[in-house]
Amino acid sequence: MKFLLKLIVAAASLAGIVLVIAFFVDRSFEVKRSDTISANRQETFEYFKNLENHEDFNVWLNQDPDANIWYEGTPGEIGYKMHWKSSNNRVGEGTQEIITLNENESIEYKVDFVEPQSIQANLIVQIEDNGPNESKVTWQMKGEIPYPWNLSLLFKDIEGQIGLDLEKGLKNASPLIVN
Repeated sequence: MKFLLKLIVAAASLAGIVLVIAFFVDRSFEVKRSDTISANRQETFEYFKNLENHEDFNVWLNQDPDANIWYEGTPGEIGYKMHWKSSNNRVGEGTQEIITLNENESIEYKVDFVEPQSIQANLIVQIEDNGPNESKVTWQMKGEIPYPWNLSLLFKDIEGQIGLDLEKGLKNASPLIVN
């Protein structure tokens, strides 16, 4: 009986220590990547604000061609929302909604991941002229991981993992905009 009591106290102490450490770990993350696209600023802006196009270049959505995807609202306008649901844990379930449009300059999306983990983030696409018929596109993700799950930020390379996916997405989008 003493052994069981000691085991319970040790487990509770360990859990308490983990929760205290998580309290001091930053909950926010930010990842940003840029690429040059061979299309003018207006064409590039129009392409990115159409959420249906995200199915073609988004690295996460491309991991499950059988994902259930549907839309609500007016395409390309504030409040337009894409929903997805997949049994693939890398894709999961969530929504992406246009929350800000700065004509031919930037688009901000609110992303709510429901599964496999509840995380809210903002995706921002900024578009700048980069010469005639070229645009510099910067894709940025900012978000927070709720306590105590933020402890995972100590063990995950969010910058590398998400950054690589953002880079691939921009590379995938580049030839699609021109066509």
